[in-house]
Amino acid sequence: MSIKFTRINYIALVLLIIGGIIHYLIPSHPLVSNICLFLAILLHSSCIWGVARTVTYVILAMVIGYFAEFMGVHTGWVFGVYHYNAATDPGMIYGVPLFIPMIYGYLLYTGHFILLAISKKLLNKSNLLVLALLTGFLLTLKDLGTDPLHSTVAQVWIWTNGGEYFGVPIHNFIGWFGVFMIMTLVILPLTWYRHNYYQNVRLEKSMFYVPILLFALLALFGYTAAFQVPTKDHSLGLVSAFITAFTLVPYILLAWFNGVHTASEA
Repeated sequence: MSIKFTRINYIALVLLIIGGIIHYLIPSHPLVSNICLFLAILLHSSCIWGVARTVTYVILAMVIGYFAEFMGVHTGWVFGVYHYNAATDPGMIYGVPLFIPMIYGYLLYTGHFILLAISKKLLNKSNLLVLALLTGFLLTLKDLGTDPLHSTVAQVWIWTNGGEYFGVPIHNFIGWFGVFMIMTLVILPLTWYRHNYYQNVRLEKSMFYVPILLFALLALFGYTAAFQVPTKDHSLGLVSAFITAFTLVPYILLAWFNGVHTASEA
C-alpha cells in the first residue's frame, strides 16, 4: 500500500471520528457531521478508484438520490407521502434538505464496500445483479432500524398518513430497496466497471477500515438514538435497538473478519 493512501486513510479516519463527535455534540445540525462523513468517503474513494471515477460515482449517487427524494416529497410515488420538517433543517432545495444527497453518496459507497469486504468476488462484473440486490437489502435493514426514530420520534421528516411499521409505511422500505438497487445497476457500469477498470483494482486489508468504521458509526448512531427516545416511544426504541444490533452488527463483524483479518486476494 502506498504511503499516499496510508496518509489519506488516516485523514479519512480522523474525519469520521470528528463527524461522529459532532453528531453527538450538535445533533440539531446534521449538515456538519454529514459533511465530515461525506469528505471521508471522497478521500477514500479517490485513492482507490481515482478522482474522475469518484466524482462520477458520487455525483450520480447524489443526483439519483435527490431525484428519488424530490419525487418522493412531491408525488409520494417512491417512498410514500411525506415531507421534511423545515423546523429541524431549514436549508432545503425544493423540499429536500441539503445533506440528504450526501447521505445517498456515502451510504451507497459504504454498502458496496461492506459487501466487498465480506466477499471480494462481488466486485466481479458478472455479479453486478447480486451486488445490487444485496446492497438494497443491507441498506434497507439500516432503514428499518433508523427510519422510525428519525420520522415518528424526531420528526425530521413526517409521514402524512403514518404507516404500518411504527408510523412508517411499508411502501418506504420497498422504495428504499429499489432505489439503492437501481443506483448500483446504473452507477457501477459507468464508474468501477468502465473499461474493465475493476480488474486492475487490488482490494487490500487497509482499504476496508474507513467503510467499516463508517458503517459502524451509522449503527452506533441508530443504536444510541433508540435509547434516547421519550418514554412514550419506549417500545419503538427497543425494537429499533434490537434491529440495529441483530441486523447491522453481523454485517460489520463479517466485513471486519473477512475483509481485514484475512489475506488479501489478488
